[in-house]
Amino acid sequence: MRSIDEMCSRLQTRLLQSPENALSFDVRERGYSEAAKRILLTPNPTTLPGSAIPPKEKLYAVKALSEDDIAALLHHLGKTRHYDVFAAVTLAWLLGVRPCEMHSIQVTREGFHIIGGRLQELSATRLLD
Repeated sequence: MRSIDEMCSRLQTRLLQSPENALSFDVRERGYSEAAKRILLTPNPTTLPGSAIPPKEKLYAVKALSEDDIAALLHHLGKTRHYDVFAAVTLAWLLGVRPCEMHSIQVTREGFHIIGGRLQELSATRLLD
């Protein structure tokens, strides 16, 4: 049985090798290569030249939470016994780590070592004390 790191590495490599959308990638990975090809050939009617269909408005994304919001969220997660999510939210809030970086956290005498999750950061390590 392969490890999760091996599987993630393989999928990341395959995803970066071909310019396609997530839906076609997922369908192809499930074994439906013809359906994946048809998905890639299907034009988006909103982005076609001369289209009268307006693009959807972007949803508002919260960039940061207040301490009161974090406290309410952590209280709810503890009360509902979602301890794994409680720990992940706490790590993200205190250390500023992304979800994909959480498995790479190393605690040393100097502080926390975190391997970057963005493609440009894959060879970089952050040190937080």
